[in-house]
Amino acid sequence: QSNHSTALLNILTVLEQRGYPIYSDFEVLASVFGLSAADDFLKPYLIFSARHFSVPEPALDAIERKELTAQDVRALAQRVPMLLQEPSQRRCRTCTVRSSVTIFDLELVSMTFQLNLIRDILKPGILASLSTV
Repeated sequence: QSNHSTALLNILTVLEQRGYPIYSDFEVLASVFGLSAADDFLKPYLIFSARHFSVPEPALDAIERKELTAQDVRALAQRVPMLLQEPSQRRCRTCTVRSSVTIFDLELVSMTFQLNLIRDILKPGILASLSTV
């Protein structure tokens, strides 16, 4: 119990300092609570992020239904920090220019969840942006 409390406090402190989660954070939280890092932390966080970027409901439903394989988790886990940061906080690793979600981030999510990048993510996002102008 004490080890779990210490691990939880440590991970919350690190998350607060870093400002965004990485997959190993999800793994620690999952072990503390006896949950699945992929199903109980990674997938819900991806769904939250997708909603933030106006991914349409049919695509969100596909993400919710998809069983994550170990290969999916490895691919997504490598991108979690970039996918989960607010666009205003993201920075290019090799420059000081702020960046947002890249086409590669969206392509990875669309491939992982068997979505069509253009039809399911980009087109609805662009149409939603244009409707607010």
